[in-house]
Amino acid sequence: MKKFMKANNQPFFSVSLPTLMVLAGVFLMVSCNKNPVNTQGGDEEERILFLRGGKGISEICSMKPDGSDVIVINRHNSSDDAYYPEGYMFARWSPDKSKIVVQGGPGNTLDYWPLWLMDMEGNLMYRLTWNGWNPLWKNDTEIIFRRVFTSWDIYSIDVNTQEEQLIYLQNDTLAIGLTDISRDGKFTLGLFNSAILDSSDNLVWPPPSIAKFEIGSWENYNILVPNDSKVSLNVIPKWSPDETLISYSLMDDSYTRNLYLMTAEGDSLYRLTDETNTNPYAFTSYEWSPDGQYLAYSKPNQGEEWNSYVDIFIIDIQSGDIQRLTDTAKDSISNIVMDWK
Repeated sequence: MKKFMKANNQPFFSVSLPTLMVLAGVFLMVSCNKNPVNTQGGDEEERILFLRGGKGISEICSMKPDGSDVIVINRHNSSDDAYYPEGYMFARWSPDKSKIVVQGGPGNTLDYWPLWLMDMEGNLMYRLTWNGWNPLWKNDTEIIFRRVFTSWDIYSIDVNTQEEQLIYLQNDTLAIGLTDISRDGKFTLGLFNSAILDSSDNLVWPPPSIAKFEIGSWENYNILVPNDSKVSLNVIPKWSPDETLISYSLMDDSYTRNLYLMTAEGDSLYRLTDETNTNPYAFTSYEWSPDGQYLAYSKPNQGEEWNSYVDIFIIDIQSGDIQRLTDTAKDSISNIVMDWK
């Protein structure tokens, strides 16, 4: 691997969102019984949260940062979801590490994906909402999320009362997508996209920009990476734990995706990884270590272009050294990084 490669000035390639398959059906309610699988390690133990899926099974797991002591927190037989067998899609610990918000699993349908509140033993306590996407903890009791397959409006929900509040109404010419929240709960990182009229007066969506937003005052935003860089849709910017750095992934004009670093002010630093494959599934899921020294990320094996099954690796952001933590993608089982505590 080439270490500390400077980000060049080549334009980045923009990819469109995948077309959703049209399915029909009725969904079956699934009861929230006690979870029979193992519980995770102690509260003070450093662990990586990840999703493991394939062959009809969807699991929420944790492991030590060296890849050892894998513990299944919750297991869902996604093959039972006859009408939309997607399984679990997201899972994140609350800031105080006392609970987990989960997207998907029991109750998935074509038209909506539920958000669940899970305890640390892996038991689904109750459904927070029928329809949510990419839940982010604002604090220990409030989650921000987007509606699925409708207007993609942004909501907040109180996890204790389940009271929802609309906090941003998307419109036909402006779209915001959120990927991270500051520790004080006042700002977010995400994507900003404004439609323009082409020569035929049709609305055209250029590639989105990476931006920092003020929650509740969405007009107060700061563009960090403008869309003239042809930013791809799945850039997923995230602050380092001390919020001095921002990591993000980009796909360049050769369809190759890599991880990059910039300062919190948007100054480009360097390309962190040196991927050469044209695989869109690389680096679309990753998380910072609590000390800000490492990034855990998911990607297919080197040389496996367009393979959707991924394994977990960690990289030292100073030395560039990489360590593999899982090795199941070759068996059509994915391991997708969700969180790190």
